[in-house]
Amino acid sequence: QLSLDTDFALQSVTAEVLQQITERLPASVKTLPRDDLSALVRKLEQRYQYLQSPNESEGDPPPPVVITILGGSVTAGVGCATGIPRIRNERCAWPTRFEQFVNKLAKSTLRSHADDDDEDLNLITVHTLAVGGTNTATGQAVLEYDILSKDASNPDILINAYSTNDMHV
Repeated sequence: QLSLDTDFALQSVTAEVLQQITERLPASVKTLPRDDLSALVRKLEQRYQYLQSPNESEGDPPPPVVITILGGSVTAGVGCATGIPRIRNERCAWPTRFEQFVNKLAKSTLRSHADDDDEDLNLITVHTLAVGGTNTATGQAVLEYDILSKDASNPDILINAYSTNDMHV
């Protein structure tokens, strides 16, 4: 929505412009999620409830939701600048910022969280496999030949973030 279009009157025009600019983007959505999303929501709820009172839970704690992101240079953080010394590239890239945002948001709503930097108290874990100049064909090969790290394999959510490079194919 454009900031001056408060009634969203230009919705169809905006959609048409985006269609012209990124005509392949709608075609990139080949399938809907294969699994019922309720299982993912249940996993999030269980992890969140555990984080609310980790000392009261019995047995093994429910694992965080694992998100694997495949992408190109934008995903890797190339050229990312924060103005903060020593915070560049991977630590500045959007997947890292997304992970930090979600985990800090979840922790801000919890009753007790002794150490905000404790990774054992994260709601989600993000693994990023990003190489500049690559596109969805690269990501497909990575998945097809199962060359993800053990931690990033079999994620709960897989994000294809090659769109910038896919437009050049």
